[in-house]
Amino acid sequence: MVEIPAKAKEIVESNRCCFCTIRDGNKPHPIALVHVRVVGSQLVLTDNYMKVTPVNLKSNPNCALLVFGQEEECYRIEGTGKYYSQGKWVDIVKNIKETDTEPRKGAILMNVESVTKLA
Repeated sequence: MVEIPAKAKEIVESNRCCFCTIRDGNKPHPIALVHVRVVGSQLVLTDNYMKVTPVNLKSNPNCALLVFGQEEECYRIEGTGKYYSQGKWVDIVKNIKETDTEPRKGAILMNVESVTKLA
């Protein structure tokens, strides 16, 4: 795992993100995410309405997150993910105040392997 720069953390936690997993046939499966938290060198992503993404992670844990800041700053974060339906990581997403009206079905823990500043 690698350290996530402070600026990248700030942008990830305050902007919408695109999260991508790999589905059957090695085809990308991108989705939009709003609530992501950085915990050390890991990302915790909120599952409110995911159907395909948790299934994809079981067969192929490789994933990536792309986020744009308000001032043209952009980061690509790559790593591996695992889905949780209970426990510590789900507790973290359930404590995100902005998600109080969402289902918060589970959480994805992403172990970050690389962070690339794109712009």
